[in-house]
Amino acid sequence: MLRKIIYTILVILLFVIQTTFSGAISLGNVAPNLIIIIVCMYGLLRGRRAGMYIGFFAGLLLDVFFGIGDVMGINAMILMYIGFLNGIFNDMIYIKNYHIPVIAVAISTFAYEFFYYVFAFMIRNKLDLPYYLRHIIIPEIVYTVFVTLFLFKIILWIDSKIEKYEKRGEKSVD
Repeated sequence: MLRKIIYTILVILLFVIQTTFSGAISLGNVAPNLIIIIVCMYGLLRGRRAGMYIGFFAGLLLDVFFGIGDVMGINAMILMYIGFLNGIFNDMIYIKNYHIPVIAVAISTFAYEFFYYVFAFMIRNKLDLPYYLRHIIIPEIVYTVFVTLFLFKIILWIDSKIEKYEKRGEKSVD
C-alpha cells in the first residue's frame, strides 16, 4: 500500500513539475516528458499490471487537465499501453543497467508522440509529420532521455527504500 501511495504522489509531483514549470525547464520550446519517464520506470520495476495502472492514472491526469477538444482518454489509453508494454520486460532485464531504461524511455517517448500526433493532428487532417518529427518528437526524445539519466537514480533509490521498508515489515509479522 505504501508503494502505491508514494508512486501516486510521485506521479502527481512530476505532473505538476511538467505542467507548471514546463517553460522554465524547456530548451528550444521542448520540455522533457516526465510522465513518460515515471510510467516506463514503474512498468520496468513492477511489471505489466502496475505499469498499466500508473500509465492509465498519469494519462487520465493529462486528459482531465489538457484533453484534446471533445476527445477524452487519448493520453490515458496511450500511457496505459506504454506502461503495460514496459512491464512485459520486468522479469527479462536487469533494471540497474542504465541502457535498458534509457532505450525504453526513448522508444516510449517516440510511441507516445507518434500516437498523440495520429489522434490529435492526423485525424484533423493536419498532415505535416516530417515537421512534427523534426521539431517536436526527436528533440523531446533527446531531452527526455537526458533527464531520464538523472530521474532514473532517484526513482531506483525511492523504490529500493520502499523495498527495504516492505521487507522489514514482512519480517516483523513472522
